[in-house]
Amino acid sequence: MERRQYQTIVLGLGALGSATAWALARRTGGDVLGLEQSELSHVHAGAHDHSRPISLAHDDINSITLVRAAYRAWARLETERDLRLVHRVGELSFFPEGSPASLEAQRESLTQVGVSFEQMDGSAAMRRWTQFRLDESVTVLHQPDGGLISTSAALSTLQRSARQHGARLIEHAVIHDLHVREGAYDVVTSAGHFTTGCLILAPGALTNALLRSFGLFLPLRVIQQQGVYFAAEHLSQFMPGRFPVWRWRDNPTFAGVPVHGAPGVRVGQEGVGPELTHGLRLFEPDLGVQHRVSRFVQRLLPQLGPQLFCRPCLTTLTPDLLPIVDRVPGQANAWLAVDGAYGFEFAPALGEALADLALGLTPEFDMTSYRVDRVAVRELQPARRTPAP
Repeated sequence: MERRQYQTIVLGLGALGSATAWALARRTGGDVLGLEQSELSHVHAGAHDHSRPISLAHDDINSITLVRAAYRAWARLETERDLRLVHRVGELSFFPEGSPASLEAQRESLTQVGVSFEQMDGSAAMRRWTQFRLDESVTVLHQPDGGLISTSAALSTLQRSARQHGARLIEHAVIHDLHVREGAYDVVTSAGHFTTGCLILAPGALTNALLRSFGLFLPLRVIQQQGVYFAAEHLSQFMPGRFPVWRWRDNPTFAGVPVHGAPGVRVGQEGVGPELTHGLRLFEPDLGVQHRVSRFVQRLLPQLGPQLFCRPCLTTLTPDLLPIVDRVPGQANAWLAVDGAYGFEFAPALGEALADLALGLTPEFDMTSYRVDRVAVRELQPARRTPAP
């Protein structure tokens, strides 16, 4: 008879859900079920692209702590599967004169936790990284441990490893209903009816759709960002080892990564794109974003050529862009996870923390900043809603 009851069920198998299933499977001997409404490693997964940056260059100590924990978790997975998922290529943070981004906050946070960095002006940076065009008014921070994550490989490896440790992962399992009863949660899906004593919600863009079963709604925005890939006559100059991960810290903010997974250089504008309401991508390029990115690239990276193609990137944003990892309000053993603006960067660290919480343990780092009732979320949160019929 097919098994229907599990110690823990994870809803959503993007990076965060898959990392949580992997962490739980290692600790429980595999008494874990993961459910995904599409195929595993599907193109609707949050932050789907060839690569995503991972960076210690944050303005707050909590985020740096999370990234350090994520590096350790990725290293554990790499050792377990004997492959490379994270490529440390170094990171440049550009602070143009008059930028609203806080150079001082970033320097102070990095110094306080003992993360090495080097500060220079734009002219000095150009002498070392000749691909960029900068002027002396730009302040540059170089952090040598920044890098990129091979996203497709990382996601599939998390899922394979979770299965190797005994987890059961089911794709094409559309969730029809969630029922709460004493000490248990019933999950009704297109793949069957399952029961658990511990439920973890990590469905990304579908978070509010599932929270309706608990009479809840959160002020989340689901947007379709896009990475724009550019040609280069001398593509080797933009390969890892010669070209770093970088972020232009101004309004608007732009970021890029070395060549990885496609014969082009990826650049994107952060935090903008069409807002979606049903968790699926429009798959239509945002021409305004493309134009802004192209104009910016012409100024910052003049060696790059024409656009090659765009890749959509689905992101579920909280009001303050930070993750949410907390109990579902009013529930004893249902947990909610939203990765905010950070996707793959924080995923394995948050997965370990969720496994700790689900098993009644204390995570290794302070989770206060990621509570669902923090001011930034609570002040915008609408009144409690009744469950959908």
